[in-house]
Amino acid sequence: MTTRKKTRLSQHFVAEGRFYAMPLAFEGESFPIPSDESYLNAFAEAPSGEIFFGTTGGSKCHVFAGSAKRNCTGILDLGVVEDAVDIPVLLHFETPPRQKSLMEEIIFIANTGNSTDIYHHHVYFPFDSIQEPSFNSDPFIKKATLKNIRVEDAILTSDKKHLICLSSKGILDHEIETGGNINIYKGKPHRKVIRKFARINDSFAYFIDGEGRFCELNLDTRSVRETDVSGCSDAKSWGFCAFDEKILYANSAGDFFVFAPRKDSLKKIGKAILPNIQCMTVLPDKRIYGVAGSEIGLFFRLNIENGKSEGLGAIVSALGAKRYGFEFSKMLTGKDGEIYLCEKDRGGHLWIYFPRMKGN
Repeated sequence: MTTRKKTRLSQHFVAEGRFYAMPLAFEGESFPIPSDESYLNAFAEAPSGEIFFGTTGGSKCHVFAGSAKRNCTGILDLGVVEDAVDIPVLLHFETPPRQKSLMEEIIFIANTGNSTDIYHHHVYFPFDSIQEPSFNSDPFIKKATLKNIRVEDAILTSDKKHLICLSSKGILDHEIETGGNINIYKGKPHRKVIRKFARINDSFAYFIDGEGRFCELNLDTRSVRETDVSGCSDAKSWGFCAFDEKILYANSAGDFFVFAPRKDSLKKIGKAILPNIQCMTVLPDKRIYGVAGSEIGLFFRLNIENGKSEGLGAIVSALGAKRYGFEFSKMLTGKDGEIYLCEKDRGGHLWIYFPRMKGN
């Protein structure tokens, strides 16, 4: 009697966990987003964890909504944003009372070249496409235009009355109800380094200014404090994330640093297997995953305790569309511990990584 050798599926793809590649389409509900318009950019998740939202770029810019956890599973193209060059910001704004079709309100920011438009949009996502076969998206509602300004990132204050924008003109405080704008920090963010916020709690977020210096944004008072910590002049936009009220960032050489805001201290903790960190995210148990390398990305895990990074292999889907992943613009940890990866490539897919249970 011969025995067949058992082969673990993960050995053919990644050292641990599973990748799922979702095409930007929903069979029977919407047309797929064209390949040359499917470079994923911004991404957000509703507080329930059941629905996500995102934007794409390329020859045209789209906004989409989707789910991987409900009866109605797939990605719905909500439409093209006219005149948009890119849509770098999308934020969940509000969840109205539950209805038959779950409704969420989002805010997204579209750069048009010489100005920036701020939109509010209500997303209706069906529970069951069989019972609710007709899906229509409302028109996008433009709430404000910022003239001669390009926005790179934005965050909402905890009361959701103000949208704080990291822009080409510094840090802007946009009042959502009135549409008024106040420049609260005139120092220009460094265009060659981090162009995003790292939020550590409801009250504080951090960014890098034009001199490679950490700056503290107080979201309660909407004011900026420059720290004495500098030397961050060659980091990438998404090699920058918050954990345990600290900030992890990686420079272009792949060196990892931890910034401790309470002490205003910066410490090098290790080095990645490859330079050029494309993106990183942190799980609730403080495991850190990321993508490193140029063009063809290597998936890695970082041990924050000893600073050691471990390569987990190429990004190849075991579920969904059969596909290799090469370049990614963003990673985000979902409510249930899954990781979303936004593929920045022609014919881009939304990837979902399911890490193995810790200790297994």
